[in-house]
Amino acid sequence: MNLPLSTIQEDVEMINTPNTRAAFSNTYPFFSREFLRRHGRDLIAASINWFLIDIVFYSLNLFQYHVFSGHLIPKIQMNIYKDALQIARFQALIAICATIPGYILTVYMIDHIGRVKIQAIGFFFMAVSLFTIAKVNMNGDHPNLFIILYGFTFFFSNFGPNTTTFIVPAELFPARFRATCHGISVRLEK
Repeated sequence: MNLPLSTIQEDVEMINTPNTRAAFSNTYPFFSREFLRRHGRDLIAASINWFLIDIVFYSLNLFQYHVFSGHLIPKIQMNIYKDALQIARFQALIAICATIPGYILTVYMIDHIGRVKIQAIGFFFMAVSLFTIAKVNMNGDHPNLFIILYGFTFFFSNFGPNTTTFIVPAELFPARFRATCHGISVRLEK
């Protein structure tokens, strides 16, 4: 917050350049062809990635009851409060063992690996985990392997697209469009 506006690269170009075309190259409005030429592809890509992770991530969270009730909780319980408490325990266990470590690993690795690579790695291993879960679930013989793979899905969701979808739009767009483009990336998926 103590950063002067003149140190932002976009503003420095405009201040230090005399009356030439370069001085006005960053004055294009949001609804313009210049914006679409410079940032349209990035905005669409950020929106699509956000849409894809939300489909997978929220679906996994929404159907956790069915996942746990088939594998860890006896199918017939008469008390809905006990079922809800049991599901909450398993959700907390998944968060402690998979979700939080995924975020922590992203924090340490994001500058070394890069945002796009982490996002691609996360999407790839989420897909591998989910396809393996489908295969394991068809047989139904290995409930422990099923739960481990389910945890890997959350780990790679957070070591990957669930984290980078927030970071990339914030770093990708110019300062004057950043909040708008970030909001569009979120809203196009809803």
